Amino acid sequence: MSNLNPMISVALCTFNGVNYLREQLQSVLKQTYDNFEIVIVDDGSTDGTLKIISEFAAFDTRIRFYENHERLNLNKNFEKAMLLCEGEYICPCDQDDVWAENKLECLLQNIGPNNLIFSNSEYIDSNGNSLNRNLYDDYVNQDFDNPLAFIFFNAIPGHTMMIKKQVIKAALPFPNSIFYDCWLALVALSDGKIKYIPKTLQFYRQHSSNILGAKGFATRNKIIKDPSEARKEAISNLELKLNYLEPATSGHNIIKALLDTYRSNNIPNRIRRVCIFIKNRETLLLLKKKRPLKKLFYCFKMYSRIRPCK
Repeated sequence: MSNLNPMISVALCTFNGVNYLREQLQSVLKQTYDNFEIVIVDDGSTDGTLKIISEFAAFDTRIRFYENHERLNLNKNFEKAMLLCEGEYICPCDQDDVWAENKLECLLQNIGPNNLIFSNSEYIDSNGNSLNRNLYDDYVNQDFDNPLAFIFFNAIPGHTMMIKKQVIKAALPFPNSIFYDCWLALVALSDGKIKYIPKTLQFYRQHSSNILGAKGFATRNKIIKDPSEARKEAISNLELKLNYLEPATSGHNIIKALLDTYRSNNIPNRIRRVCIFIKNRETLLLLKKKRPLKKLFYCFKMYSRIRPCK
């Protein structure tokens, strides 16, 4: 018999978030669904973050708090937090966002047999005012059942997710070179499906200190790499992702063929790579919110470009 009131874990990773953490914690603690825990792992904050967490933890036993003695950074800090979670379902949580009161209840009611469920977000500024944009404006938001769409792109920011704990276990260890949310989406699709519900269940704050930001606002930190190093990383990432595609399937064969063109970046393989992208652009570029002609032009760019696969 299924558990009608399963434990949900909120995995909150903090780092110098004193300006917005109090509001975020209050929004999580006000959830209409009450069987949840908050697992907080702080990654070396030097402001008043630890004091705020301690205050909340002293008054609410649902909060478990851990400090890192050495910086783990984003991916490994979320990996640690999720491994400490005891719930059947896990929701990653950013320290500067605000949750709708029915977020946990709504996600749980709709996840069904899917490995992962996600929702829409509304963008807000540093003061909590609406920016009149939402996640749907920037990303393709729909149900997903094909991992190929997540080989090169991502459409599911971690703060929107509820994910089954079994997926977390299957995804270990989180690679350092692939953002954790994209990695979890790919692993979730390797043996299951992802569901989208078009409801705004969190408010995604945009400000100058974002570690990960929305399109058009703060962006993920970009490091300019030597082309040969970038190609090595892209090859390594593709090899990791290939392991989560069922062997001998069309998807597996497509990525294996692309991987061969990455390993030997000569002129014939560059042409071959463009042809593979063109032939499979509806799947490989599904998450690119572009018109058909622009997607076609994007394919031709692959002649001289190595897609980083993050």
